[in-house]
Amino acid sequence: MLIRRVAAGLAAILAAAALVLAVPGPAFADYFQCTPDGERCWLVAEDPGNGGGNGGNDGDSGGSGGTNQCEWQGQWVRCHQEGYGWFNESDGCYYILESPQPPASDPVWEGHAPGDGAVYRQRCFGDVLGTAVWRQNPPPGQPGTITPAQLAARAIRALPMGKPQIGTAPRSTGQGFVGLPIWMWTEVGQTTWGPVSRTASVPGLAVTARAEVTQIVWSMGDGSSVTCTRPGTPYRASFQGSKSPDCGTKYERSSRDQPGGRYTITATATWNIEWWVVGGGETGDATVTRQAQTTVQIDELQVVTK
Repeated sequence: MLIRRVAAGLAAILAAAALVLAVPGPAFADYFQCTPDGERCWLVAEDPGNGGGNGGNDGDSGGSGGTNQCEWQGQWVRCHQEGYGWFNESDGCYYILESPQPPASDPVWEGHAPGDGAVYRQRCFGDVLGTAVWRQNPPPGQPGTITPAQLAARAIRALPMGKPQIGTAPRSTGQGFVGLPIWMWTEVGQTTWGPVSRTASVPGLAVTARAEVTQIVWSMGDGSSVTCTRPGTPYRASFQGSKSPDCGTKYERSSRDQPGGRYTITATATWNIEWWVVGGGETGDATVTRQAQTTVQIDELQVVTK
Protein backbone atom coordinates (compact mmCIF):
# COMPACT_ATOMS: atom_id res chain seq x y z
CA MET A 1 0.00 0.00 0.00
CA LEU A 2 0.98 3.60 -0.51
CA ILE A 3 1.27 4.29 3.25
CA ARG A 4 3.66 1.38 3.77
CA ARG A 5 5.83 2.56 0.89
CA VAL A 6 6.02 6.03 2.43
CA ALA A 7 6.91 4.63 5.86
CA ALA A 8 9.62 2.45 4.39
CA GLY A 9 11.24 5.47 2.78
CA LEU A 10 10.87 7.76 5.78
CA ALA A 11 14.51 7.55 6.82
CA ALA A 12 15.67 8.57 3.36
CA ILE A 13 13.16 11.40 3.29
CA LEU A 14 14.24 12.72 6.68
CA ALA A 15 17.86 12.63 5.55
CA ALA A 16 16.98 14.80 2.58
CA ALA A 17 14.51 17.05 4.40
CA ALA A 18 17.16 19.62 5.23
CA LEU A 19 17.60 20.24 1.52
CA VAL A 20 14.10 21.66 1.13
CA LEU A 21 15.20 25.04 2.41
CA ALA A 22 15.95 28.30 0.71
CA VAL A 23 19.53 28.26 -0.51
CA PRO A 24 21.75 31.34 -0.72
CA GLY A 25 21.51 33.09 -4.05
CA PRO A 26 22.01 36.40 -5.75
CA ALA A 27 20.11 39.54 -4.95
CA PHE A 28 17.21 40.19 -7.27
CA ALA A 29 17.87 41.32 -10.81
CA ASP A 30 15.40 41.91 -13.60
CA TYR A 31 14.06 38.61 -14.82
CA PHE A 32 11.49 36.94 -17.02
CA GLN A 33 8.27 35.76 -15.42
CA CYS A 34 6.06 33.28 -17.28
CA THR A 35 2.58 31.90 -16.78
CA PRO A 36 2.58 28.21 -15.73
CA ASP A 37 1.63 27.12 -19.25
CA GLY A 38 4.47 29.15 -20.75
CA GLU A 39 2.13 30.92 -23.15
CA ARG A 40 2.95 34.40 -21.89
CA CYS A 41 6.22 35.83 -20.53
CA TRP A 42 7.23 39.32 -19.49
CA LEU A 43 10.18 41.18 -18.02
CA VAL A 44 9.98 42.09 -14.34
CA ALA A 45 12.13 44.94 -13.02
CA GLU A 46 13.21 44.41 -9.42
CA ASP A 47 14.46 47.63 -7.79
CA PRO A 48 16.06 49.05 -10.96
CA GLY A 49 18.00 51.64 -8.98
CA ASN A 50 20.16 49.02 -7.30
CA GLY A 51 22.82 46.72 -8.59
CA GLY A 52 22.29 43.09 -9.43
CA GLY A 53 23.38 40.11 -7.45
CA ASN A 54 26.59 38.18 -7.27
CA GLY A 55 25.49 35.59 -9.75
CA GLY A 56 24.09 32.13 -9.40
CA ASN A 57 25.87 29.30 -7.71
CA ASP A 58 26.79 26.53 -10.06
CA GLY A 59 24.10 23.90 -9.76
CA ASP A 60 24.02 20.21 -10.41
CA SER A 61 21.69 20.76 -13.34
CA GLY A 62 23.63 23.59 -14.89
CA GLY A 63 27.24 22.48 -14.85
CA SER A 64 30.06 25.00 -15.00
CA GLY A 65 28.63 28.48 -15.21
CA GLY A 66 25.17 27.00 -14.76
CA THR A 67 22.37 27.60 -12.34
CA ASN A 68 20.01 25.34 -10.43
CA GLN A 69 18.09 28.18 -8.80
CA CYS A 70 14.39 28.93 -8.75
CA GLU A 71 12.58 31.72 -6.90
CA TRP A 72 9.74 31.49 -4.43
CA GLN A 73 8.41 34.46 -2.44
CA GLY A 74 11.72 36.28 -2.50
CA GLN A 75 13.79 33.22 -1.60
CA TRP A 76 16.13 31.24 -3.82
CA VAL A 77 15.62 27.47 -3.84
CA ARG A 78 17.03 24.62 -5.86
CA CYS A 79 15.05 23.84 -9.00
CA HIS A 80 15.79 20.16 -8.49
CA GLN A 81 16.23 18.24 -5.25
CA GLU A 82 17.33 14.62 -5.27
CA GLY A 83 14.45 12.55 -3.91
CA TYR A 84 12.04 15.49 -4.06
CA GLY A 85 11.86 16.13 -7.79
CA TRP A 86 11.37 19.41 -9.60
CA PHE A 87 10.23 22.72 -8.19
CA ASN A 88 7.03 24.34 -9.42
CA GLU A 89 7.40 28.12 -9.20
CA SER A 90 3.65 28.65 -9.55
CA ASP A 91 2.78 26.97 -6.22
CA GLY A 92 6.13 26.62 -4.41
CA CYS A 93 6.11 22.81 -4.23
CA TYR A 94 8.33 19.98 -5.44
CA TYR A 95 6.83 17.15 -7.48
CA ILE A 96 8.22 13.72 -8.22
CA LEU A 97 6.48 10.88 -10.05
CA GLU A 98 5.37 8.12 -7.65
CA SER A 99 7.16 4.91 -8.54
CA PRO A 100 5.55 2.48 -8.72
CA GLN A 101 2.21 4.12 -9.35
CA PRO A 102 -0.52 3.30 -6.79
CA PRO A 103 -2.98 0.51 -7.63
CA ALA A 104 -6.21 1.39 -9.38
CA SER A 105 -8.12 0.94 -6.11
CA ASP A 106 -6.22 3.75 -4.37
CA PRO A 107 -8.51 6.77 -3.81
CA VAL A 108 -5.68 9.09 -4.83
CA TRP A 109 -6.72 8.41 -8.45
CA GLU A 110 -9.93 10.37 -7.78
CA GLY A 111 -11.93 7.94 -9.92
CA HIS A 112 -9.49 8.02 -12.83
CA ALA A 113 -7.90 4.94 -14.25
CA PRO A 114 -4.12 4.41 -14.07
CA GLY A 115 -2.64 5.85 -17.21
CA ASP A 116 -5.13 8.71 -17.22
CA GLY A 117 -2.65 11.26 -15.93
CA ALA A 118 -0.32 10.18 -13.12
CA VAL A 119 0.19 10.34 -9.37
CA TYR A 120 2.95 12.59 -8.05
CA ARG A 121 4.44 13.10 -4.60
CA GLN A 122 3.93 16.79 -3.75
CA ARG A 123 6.17 18.37 -1.10
CA CYS A 124 5.72 22.01 -0.24
CA PHE A 125 7.78 24.02 2.23
CA GLY A 126 7.57 22.46 5.68
CA ASP A 127 6.40 19.08 4.36
CA VAL A 128 8.39 15.94 5.18
CA LEU A 129 6.26 13.08 3.90
CA GLY A 130 4.40 15.15 1.34
CA THR A 131 1.07 14.33 -0.25
CA ALA A 132 0.21 12.00 -3.11
CA VAL A 133 -1.77 13.92 -5.74
CA TRP A 134 -3.24 12.98 -9.09
CA ARG A 135 -2.41 15.27 -12.01
CA GLN A 136 -3.87 14.95 -15.48
CA ASN A 137 -0.84 16.77 -16.84
CA PRO A 138 2.70 16.94 -15.44
CA PRO A 139 3.11 19.83 -12.98
CA PRO A 140 4.90 22.92 -14.28
CA GLY A 141 8.62 22.63 -13.73
CA GLN A 142 8.89 19.00 -14.78
CA PRO A 143 11.27 18.12 -17.62
CA GLY A 144 9.26 18.30 -20.82
CA THR A 145 6.93 21.00 -19.46
CA ILE A 146 9.43 23.87 -19.25
CA THR A 147 9.57 26.21 -22.22
CA PRO A 148 12.83 27.78 -23.40
CA ALA A 149 11.60 31.19 -22.15
CA GLN A 150 10.92 29.80 -18.68
CA LEU A 151 14.35 28.21 -18.56
CA ALA A 152 15.85 31.47 -19.83
CA ALA A 153 14.25 33.18 -16.82
CA ARG A 154 16.32 31.01 -14.49
CA ALA A 155 19.53 31.80 -16.34
CA ILE A 156 18.75 35.54 -16.49
CA ARG A 157 17.98 35.73 -12.78
CA ALA A 158 21.46 34.43 -12.04
CA LEU A 159 23.27 37.01 -14.19
CA PRO A 160 25.31 39.34 -11.94
CA MET A 161 24.24 42.56 -13.63
CA GLY A 162 25.49 45.26 -11.28
CA LYS A 163 25.47 49.03 -11.27
CA PRO A 164 28.44 51.11 -12.42
CA GLN A 165 31.31 51.57 -10.01
CA ILE A 166 31.77 55.25 -10.72
CA GLY A 167 35.03 57.09 -11.00
CA THR A 168 35.33 60.78 -11.85
CA ALA A 169 38.02 63.39 -12.14
CA PRO A 170 37.72 65.57 -10.20
CA ARG A 171 36.83 63.08 -7.49
CA SER A 172 33.71 63.38 -5.36
CA THR A 173 35.92 64.59 -2.52
CA GLY A 174 37.75 67.07 -4.72
CA GLN A 175 37.00 70.27 -6.59
CA GLY A 176 36.57 71.00 -10.29
CA PHE A 177 36.28 74.20 -12.25
CA VAL A 178 34.04 75.57 -14.97
CA GLY A 179 35.39 74.92 -18.46
CA LEU A 180 37.96 72.33 -17.43
CA PRO A 181 37.73 68.66 -18.52
CA ILE A 182 35.65 66.21 -16.50
CA TRP A 183 36.50 62.52 -16.78
CA MET A 184 33.97 59.71 -16.09
CA TRP A 185 34.48 55.97 -15.99
CA THR A 186 33.37 52.75 -14.36
CA GLU A 187 35.49 49.92 -13.07
CA VAL A 188 35.46 47.09 -15.57
CA GLY A 189 34.47 43.65 -14.34
CA GLN A 190 31.85 40.97 -14.75
CA THR A 191 29.37 42.73 -12.47
CA THR A 192 29.95 46.24 -13.82
CA TRP A 193 30.45 45.75 -17.58
CA GLY A 194 30.43 42.07 -18.51
CA PRO A 195 30.26 40.01 -20.53
CA VAL A 196 28.84 37.40 -18.21
CA SER A 197 26.79 34.30 -18.92
CA ARG A 198 24.82 31.64 -17.08
CA THR A 199 23.25 28.38 -18.27
CA ALA A 200 20.14 26.74 -16.86
CA SER A 201 19.15 23.24 -17.84
CA VAL A 202 16.77 20.37 -17.30
CA PRO A 203 17.07 16.95 -18.92
CA GLY A 204 16.80 17.47 -22.66
CA LEU A 205 16.94 21.28 -22.66
CA ALA A 206 19.55 23.91 -21.79
CA VAL A 207 19.41 27.68 -22.23
CA THR A 208 22.31 30.12 -21.97
CA ALA A 209 21.85 33.81 -21.18
CA ARG A 210 24.60 36.36 -21.82
CA ALA A 211 24.67 40.00 -20.74
CA GLU A 212 26.98 42.93 -21.42
CA VAL A 213 26.77 46.69 -20.95
CA THR A 214 26.32 48.50 -24.24
CA GLN A 215 26.30 52.08 -22.97
CA ILE A 216 26.29 54.33 -19.92
CA VAL A 217 24.33 57.57 -19.97
CA TRP A 218 25.89 60.11 -17.63
CA SER A 219 23.39 62.72 -16.42
CA MET A 220 25.62 65.48 -15.15
CA GLY A 221 23.16 67.25 -12.84
CA ASP A 222 23.11 70.51 -14.81
CA GLY A 223 20.60 69.31 -17.43
CA SER A 224 23.23 67.90 -19.77
CA SER A 225 24.07 64.26 -20.43
CA VAL A 226 26.80 62.27 -22.11
CA THR A 227 26.38 58.80 -23.65
CA CYS A 228 29.47 56.61 -23.57
CA THR A 229 29.65 53.25 -25.33
CA ARG A 230 32.90 52.39 -23.57
CA PRO A 231 33.56 52.10 -19.83
CA GLY A 232 35.75 55.21 -19.91
CA THR A 233 39.39 55.75 -19.04
CA PRO A 234 40.48 56.18 -15.41
CA TYR A 235 42.26 59.50 -14.94
CA ARG A 236 45.94 59.61 -13.95
CA ALA A 237 48.00 62.58 -12.88
CA SER A 238 50.24 62.12 -15.92
CA PHE A 239 47.34 63.16 -18.17
CA GLN A 240 47.87 66.72 -16.85
CA GLY A 241 44.35 68.07 -17.36
CA SER A 242 43.82 66.78 -20.91
CA LYS A 243 40.41 65.67 -22.20
CA SER A 244 39.20 62.10 -21.73
CA PRO A 245 39.72 60.09 -24.94
CA ASP A 246 36.39 58.28 -24.68
CA CYS A 247 34.09 59.56 -21.91
CA GLY A 248 34.26 63.15 -20.72
CA THR A 249 32.61 66.55 -20.69
CA LYS A 250 32.89 69.97 -19.02
CA TYR A 251 30.61 72.21 -16.99
CA GLU A 252 29.55 75.65 -18.21
CA ARG A 253 28.55 77.00 -14.81
CA SER A 254 29.39 76.41 -11.18
CA SER A 255 27.44 74.19 -8.80
CA ARG A 256 27.06 76.84 -6.10
CA ASP A 257 23.27 77.06 -6.67
CA GLN A 258 22.81 73.27 -6.38
CA PRO A 259 21.82 71.46 -3.14
CA GLY A 260 24.93 71.30 -1.01
CA GLY A 261 26.79 73.28 -3.64
CA ARG A 262 27.36 70.13 -5.69
CA TYR A 263 26.12 68.53 -8.91
CA THR A 264 24.65 65.03 -8.62
CA ILE A 265 25.94 62.78 -11.39
CA THR A 266 23.78 59.76 -12.29
CA ALA A 267 25.30 56.94 -14.35
CA THR A 268 22.70 54.66 -16.01
CA ALA A 269 24.17 51.49 -17.49
CA THR A 270 22.19 49.55 -20.10
CA TRP A 271 22.72 45.79 -20.00
CA ASN A 272 21.89 43.97 -23.22
CA ILE A 273 20.76 40.37 -22.62
CA GLU A 274 20.68 37.63 -25.23
CA TRP A 275 19.55 34.07 -24.59
CA TRP A 276 19.43 30.98 -26.76
CA VAL A 277 18.74 27.28 -26.61
CA VAL A 278 22.02 25.40 -26.46
CA GLY A 279 22.41 23.44 -29.67
CA GLY A 280 20.03 25.64 -31.63
CA GLY A 281 16.43 26.68 -31.36
CA GLU A 282 14.52 29.55 -29.78
CA THR A 283 16.31 32.80 -28.94
CA GLY A 284 15.39 36.04 -27.22
CA ASP A 285 16.76 39.35 -26.00
CA ALA A 286 16.02 42.14 -23.53
CA THR A 287 17.63 45.17 -21.92
CA VAL A 288 17.77 46.24 -18.28
CA THR A 289 19.33 49.25 -16.60
CA ARG A 290 21.35 49.83 -13.46
CA GLN A 291 22.05 53.20 -11.84
CA ALA A 292 24.68 54.68 -9.55
CA GLN A 293 25.29 58.23 -8.36
CA THR A 294 28.04 60.48 -7.13
CA THR A 295 28.47 64.21 -6.63
CA VAL A 296 31.04 66.77 -7.70
CA GLN A 297 31.78 70.35 -6.72
CA ILE A 298 32.39 72.78 -9.58
CA ASP A 299 33.60 76.32 -8.91
CA GLU A 300 34.37 79.36 -11.01
CA LEU A 301 37.98 79.54 -12.09
CA GLN A 302 39.37 82.64 -10.45
CA VAL A 303 41.84 84.74 -12.39
CA VAL A 304 44.28 86.65 -10.18
CA THR A 305 45.49 89.99 -11.59
CA LYS A 306 47.84 92.59 -10.20
